[in-house]
Amino acid sequence: GTAARRARDMTGAADSATPTLAAAVDDHISRLAASVTPRTLADYRRIAEARIIPALGTTPVDLISRATVERWVASLREETIAGGSRAGRPLSAKTLRSAHTLLSSALQRCVDDGVIPSNVARGVRLPRDRATREMRFLTPGEFARLLDAIPPHYRTLVATLYGTGARFGEATALTPAALDLDGDPPTLRVTQAWKSDGAGGYYLGPPKTTRSVRTITLP
Repeated sequence: GTAARRARDMTGAADSATPTLAAAVDDHISRLAASVTPRTLADYRRIAEARIIPALGTTPVDLISRATVERWVASLREETIAGGSRAGRPLSAKTLRSAHTLLSSALQRCVDDGVIPSNVARGVRLPRDRATREMRFLTPGEFARLLDAIPPHYRTLVATLYGTGARFGEATALTPAALDLDGDPPTLRVTQAWKSDGAGGYYLGPPKTTRSVRTITLP
């Protein structure tokens, strides 16, 4: 990035005040604070620090080309997971997609701000040869064995999770007012959920999406 800026400045190709990608991504994430949760902001910063900044952070945004982005995506294909139970495995399709989406969004903000003429990351194809994990659902028999092994104090919560499909943060945020046990059929109303603040704490907020505000029939 430093060498690219020096070469650009020598030719007078563009304004030397053009921000680096690291600065552009940081500005983009900071401005998202008005519309996304603290947990989402923390996730974006983690993705940027792990996948984007090390490779492209020092490069001025006006010197990032479509070829630059394609080579960056190719380099991510060679990376492996550093720790945990999946250490040594290739990055998942979701990880690649999340990193590319954040890069593209930051470049699009630069376009909207008039810093660069176009978003070179838009439309860059991502690998399609990544395995995706199939969702696994417990059968009634499997759930019965699981429930039998759970301490009695938690069985109602676990049965609610299984019987309604509510997320853990939604189910633990339910209040008596959310329940209509005298209805025909009985229902529960999901209007809030516990959310991470990105710093180890939690707060009550809206569910994950607008469609997540819903009434669920109790079996």
